[in-house]
Amino acid sequence: MKPRDIFAYCLICLLFYQCQNTATTNSPSLSHSYSIDYKTMQSPNTVAQTLGINTIWGWGHPQGNNDTTKGAHFFCQLTPNIRSYHEWNWDTPTPNTIPNYTQMAQGNGTEAQTWLNWDTEYALWKKAGANIQVSIKFDNQTQPLWIWDNPYQNAYNYGYAFAKHFGKMHGNGLVDAIEIGNEPWNYPSIFYQNILNGMANGIHNADSTLAILPCALQCNNPNAENTELKNYAPTRLTPQAISKLSGFNGHYYSYGTNTKGLQIALPPEHPNSTFRDILADLRFRDTYLPKKAFYVTEFGWDSSSANETCTHPQCVSEEQQAAYALRAFLVLMRLGVDKAYWYFYANTDNAKPSKLYARSGLTESVENHFIPKKSFFALQQFIKIMGNAYFINTIQENEQAYVYAFGSSPQNSTHWVMWQPNNQNTIIDLAEIPHLPKKNYRIWQWNDTSKQFITQNLAKNTKIMLSEMPIILE
Repeated sequence: MKPRDIFAYCLICLLFYQCQNTATTNSPSLSHSYSIDYKTMQSPNTVAQTLGINTIWGWGHPQGNNDTTKGAHFFCQLTPNIRSYHEWNWDTPTPNTIPNYTQMAQGNGTEAQTWLNWDTEYALWKKAGANIQVSIKFDNQTQPLWIWDNPYQNAYNYGYAFAKHFGKMHGNGLVDAIEIGNEPWNYPSIFYQNILNGMANGIHNADSTLAILPCALQCNNPNAENTELKNYAPTRLTPQAISKLSGFNGHYYSYGTNTKGLQIALPPEHPNSTFRDILADLRFRDTYLPKKAFYVTEFGWDSSSANETCTHPQCVSEEQQAAYALRAFLVLMRLGVDKAYWYFYANTDNAKPSKLYARSGLTESVENHFIPKKSFFALQQFIKIMGNAYFINTIQENEQAYVYAFGSSPQNSTHWVMWQPNNQNTIIDLAEIPHLPKKNYRIWQWNDTSKQFITQNLAKNTKIMLSEMPIILE
């Protein structure tokens, strides 16, 4: 074994040990407190810069849709940060084929899809104001092990061609960041390592300005490598890849188990929620990818809405989806994440009975004309009020209340956002809140009927009701 290989092997062993140790001490099943066991992090981005949404080609509409009431034009009213599931097998029939994006740009399609033109699609998103992050989708079902000639070289060739065409240095500048897989968790670890190393090197050599991320990984469950969901970070990341990566990438949903043994949705702050798996991953990032970004590329809840009921065990009400969306986003900002992408832009279908992730949209499905849900309006309204603010500090974090400070800088706290985390209404006296300046305030409270935050002025001795939906205090 060469010295370089010995070093790499030893570092991977250290990664495995550190991640396993972190996972053991931060397992949700061991937690009983509503406080979050992680240092308070001032957010690197503003509220508007942090929130994003996931989507697919066409946004459920025909190609080339310039209608400003639909697709990217509509959703960029909420956020410009758009994450696209970009299918590798739409670009090439096998991983061994180098994509011909010049041919595609000339209107002749790709070798896999003669009708396809990513340039046309992504240019429409850019015209609407989007910042585009692509997740290159591939796995052992769409591109099985036996079809690859040379995983490292195949991935290098694809990454190089993609970055040179879509990057800013030599290409059209339509893409800002690239993920090397979404959830390719059915590949053996060494196989994915080869793809990750190859594509990362190809992207970096073609355009060093592009952000590069791995697929979604986790550091909380080392036993995942013995299941169908092989996504344990220390067995997937290598020192070579880490040197090229811009940050860590994870998916975080909020589940628990009820007395019948069924998986159910939980509020994001719940002590036993899987949402807390992020804590192990953050500590892993802090140790092995220090000063690099942390991307949450999926989070969300399934919910009912006016025309599309949600009946599977993980469902919440439309009102809870709106409240949990805001609260999870606020917690993620408090943890210092760089981006947080909601899954999904719309419900995927109106199937009956409903199924997991088919009701996670911010709008209803195409069958019901993408009617916005309350979660869409709540996030849109919050960004309208708080879009230019940064998370600054944790004021309170327990089962009675969560209180976070936001402002234009660490020295200038302008707003407090507060809510009740266990879905029980609580009356609080503003005069009794520690550290709150003793003066008059302006408050925004959610009105479920009008689907907007209503503002009013309050005196310093006012008592207010805290509920599951955050309020904003200026």
